[in-house]
Amino acid sequence: MGYPVAVAAAGSDAHNHEDFQAFFRVGYSAAENSLYIGIEVEDESTIIDSSAARDWDTEDGCEIYVDLAHGDNSFARQHVIRGSGLGAPSEDGDGEAYVRWRRQEGRHQYEWKISLAGLGHSPVGSGRTISVDVVVCDKDADGSYSWMAWGKNEAKTDNPDRRGDVILLPPSTETGRVGGRIQWHRDGRPISGAHVRLRSVANPEVWTRLETDMAGAYTVELPTGGYDVSVELGHGENTTRRVEVRTGALARADLMVEPTDGERVVRGPGTTVPADGIRERTWSSFGATDGLGNGSVTALSQDDEGYLWIGTQGGLVRYDGVAFTNYTTRDGLVNDEINALLRDREGDLWIGTQGGLIRFDGESFVNYTTRDGLVDVQVYDLLLDHRGQIWVNTQGGLSRFDGHQFTNLSALPGLHESVQALLEDRQGRMWISALGKLWRFDGKRLIPFDEPLGTGNVGALFEDSGGGLWVEVDEGLILVNDVDRPRRRLKLKQGERVQAVTEDRQGRMWIATVESGSAASASSRLFRYDGQKLTDFSDVVDLATVRSLLEDREGNVWIGTSSRLVRYDAGDVTQFDGRHGVPGDISSLAEDRSGNLWIGTDAGLVRYDGLEFTTFTADDDLPSDAVRELLVDRHGAVWASTSGAGVVRYDGAGFTSFTSSDGLSHNNAGFMAETRDGVLWFATAGGGITRYDGRDFSSLTTADGLPSNSVGAVVQDTLGRLWCTTWGSGISRYDGVQVKTFTTDDGLVHNATQRLVVDDQNNLWIGTTNGLSRFDGVGFTSFSTAEGLVHSLIQTFEVDRRGHLWIGTEGGISRYDGVTFQSLLNRDRLGAPSITALLEDRNGEMWIAVRGRGLIRYRPSRSPPPVRITEVVSDRRHGPVTRLRLPSTQPLVAFEFRGLSFKTPPANMRYRYRLAGYERGWQVTRAPRVEYLNLPRGDYTFEVEAIDRDLDRSVEAARVVLQIHWPYGQIALWGSLVGASLLAVLLGGRAYRQRHRTTRLRQQQLAHFRVRDRVWEMQFAGDIEQVIAAVGDTLQDMDITFEFFGANVVEAEETQLRTYTMTRDGE
Repeated sequence: MGYPVAVAAAGSDAHNHEDFQAFFRVGYSAAENSLYIGIEVEDESTIIDSSAARDWDTEDGCEIYVDLAHGDNSFARQHVIRGSGLGAPSEDGDGEAYVRWRRQEGRHQYEWKISLAGLGHSPVGSGRTISVDVVVCDKDADGSYSWMAWGKNEAKTDNPDRRGDVILLPPSTETGRVGGRIQWHRDGRPISGAHVRLRSVANPEVWTRLETDMAGAYTVELPTGGYDVSVELGHGENTTRRVEVRTGALARADLMVEPTDGERVVRGPGTTVPADGIRERTWSSFGATDGLGNGSVTALSQDDEGYLWIGTQGGLVRYDGVAFTNYTTRDGLVNDEINALLRDREGDLWIGTQGGLIRFDGESFVNYTTRDGLVDVQVYDLLLDHRGQIWVNTQGGLSRFDGHQFTNLSALPGLHESVQALLEDRQGRMWISALGKLWRFDGKRLIPFDEPLGTGNVGALFEDSGGGLWVEVDEGLILVNDVDRPRRRLKLKQGERVQAVTEDRQGRMWIATVESGSAASASSRLFRYDGQKLTDFSDVVDLATVRSLLEDREGNVWIGTSSRLVRYDAGDVTQFDGRHGVPGDISSLAEDRSGNLWIGTDAGLVRYDGLEFTTFTADDDLPSDAVRELLVDRHGAVWASTSGAGVVRYDGAGFTSFTSSDGLSHNNAGFMAETRDGVLWFATAGGGITRYDGRDFSSLTTADGLPSNSVGAVVQDTLGRLWCTTWGSGISRYDGVQVKTFTTDDGLVHNATQRLVVDDQNNLWIGTTNGLSRFDGVGFTSFSTAEGLVHSLIQTFEVDRRGHLWIGTEGGISRYDGVTFQSLLNRDRLGAPSITALLEDRNGEMWIAVRGRGLIRYRPSRSPPPVRITEVVSDRRHGPVTRLRLPSTQPLVAFEFRGLSFKTPPANMRYRYRLAGYERGWQVTRAPRVEYLNLPRGDYTFEVEAIDRDLDRSVEAARVVLQIHWPYGQIALWGSLVGASLLAVLLGGRAYRQRHRTTRLRQQQLAHFRVRDRVWEMQFAGDIEQVIAAVGDTLQDMDITFEFFGANVVEAEETQLRTYTMTRDGE
């Protein structure tokens, strides 16, 4: 029948033989010096497009590619015929190529005549090879399109290895066959997809190149004669062989290949540019003008040290939160156009480019190409499987790297070209999207997914945190469960295709799509899917095509687009205000046993059940809409204090009010507390504190020792004592018997106290209008803006589950972990600086009431920032060393360091450090540099930790071991002294051996060894004392008289002089 045209190089594969199949034959007329190609196509439908939108993929047609030069880098001429109607034969020509065709229902026939003379080539004499390919275009009524070829892949004009070879020979030329197997020498495994070149010894113009199959085998028919057979990868003595082809016989040429290690290139310095960018609340963006290469981002990855690596069309970029460092071919990359990034188990970065695969270990780039076994140099995607193997999706198919050598899977049906997507699920199953279908690879073969998924071609694949497999089809994304049956659909716009998908730590999917269409009309969308609804963020990327998505370890979502890099900041913030059902200004927050959030406002009492807000007002029997403070008692009842209407209890069924007529000391009620005995205490503005035990009311007032009846906050400590604030009079403590008041005279920072809270260590924290105080039971410690407090006016407190103190102020939020303060400000999406209430719920989420801006739910990021030493400085810059020795004459030692966090600006990072061996306690600084002057001799270890915005501290401190030793001049003098001592010992030992050779030889040897060992052990000048003592003991033991030996060394230390003297007696 001829040669099959059966490779689905683009579009979707044919459904079956009835849908499409094609064959061609080729011939050569020496008399006409012309090439003839006949193609016969069986097609169940014929589509001719006569519209104005007619294009290459809208109708049936045929393409021919011919390259007469047949070189490794030569170009082919393309000849095309499309559409043009049914019925009678038709023909067309351009002077060098003529085509006749006939279209009938279910069948197309094409006959091409290519004039070689028209291309400037003389008739074939003894034979020559030309490069040819045949493509048949099949458009079906259902809208599907297939671009079927003889050779593999698309872009055939400038890629000779994607076309086939045709050998033109004189008539009656005898032929035979050459075949063999290509194997790795290390383990004998077959090499599939290897390029084997065969060239005639007698006529070099007759040569061909072909690929091995999955078994590493190849075979080809050739004219008789001698041929050089070589494999175009690896190295070794057995990669080339000469064979003799005889008529009708098979000549074997098996080749063994030693794998290569790629080409290693030491990393260049790169180009570092400060990263400015633009920040607008939640979003930050960076472009080419901010130092981001050419700005077109194609891939993203984060390494173990926290650096963000960015693949662009202009090279590789590293981002540390401060600057971009750009690496290009000048620095060792094999190609600047990057398509994929992947981090492996060892922490190496793998880089897929348009010109090969790169492994980067931080110091060197190792470049892999087809010479190393890669099936194709155009790398589109990378995957790391559970065995640690790297899967490489290329234009020419799949390759797999096991750490030593490549295995090519391009010989598998369906994998001879770039696959659409590949994914390994958590069960270790490999899923592949190719030829418009979904496949599962079992290690040997492709198994089609037979369950119906939807119409159109299968595209992107994604596995969510629950193990669900999402598959892209024309209608959108389909979720497939464990029994391989579709169960949920996420619809997208008609014509949209998924470009990238990731999932954040909240379980929300971020999806980037691009809408197909003409270049002028194509648009891109970015949205987030929470399982129920889509939130559109397309305006953030300005319709630029999103090519990559990544959530970093802090929870920031990075979006790589065709024009810039965009970051969605971590610490997920959700705002609720009047648009959502939160009325008025908020004064208090509480959580009940069912997890409902209660909100006290000046417009009523609000309950939020996680789905909707319900407001209770005077119309619902609330005594006043002006709710001040909230409390949930041990029985689950919600208490609310009001301004002028007493207090009210809600038991789930209705409201019960308590006023002065019921025994409350004053109707203007405020803070409330429940003590461990179940008694409720109500602070009032004018009536002191009211005590309620469930039956009776009693009061604690100035008559009982309170300095004022205008009471603010009230709280009980772990010892059962009641504390309260009184306006302008400090704080008071009631132990059940008497009241004791503390003011500025006792160490309180200010007498205008407002808020109280007791932490896990039973410290009492006091918020005032002019600072913060902590009472530990013995005395007060005060904090102000000088210590890191964001504002001196304290308005609310909350102690979270980690024991960190949250401080709501007029200027934002400060957080304190017992070591340092960090802040959340308006720029961190608080909306406004004035914080009126704070509450941590059972899920660890912090609810923040902001004056004038409603309510914010803040989910803190829990990701400790890595920290590193960037420089050690003395008389010069030593670089990021881990060990350093300096003389004691060096007056300065400075350590420079940096914590890496994208959610925390560099200026807001805090550092905790110490120089062990010199100082015991840890110090805290905002500066990324610490200096020490005139350190005494000794051994030290400098340690530093970074503390980010959420008070997450580095898991491991960065360290430098420092040794301060004697000045080099003195060490040299001591060395001379020791050398002289050794010489004296040796000379004296020689005389001694001559006098007492038989009786004391062993004693002399031991003495000699003693001196030698002491000298070898000497590391610091201080060790000289042990050497001198060893020399003296040795001379004395050996009874040596040495008249000329003696030395003095004087060292000044702390105004005292120490003198060492060596005499002939060894003293």
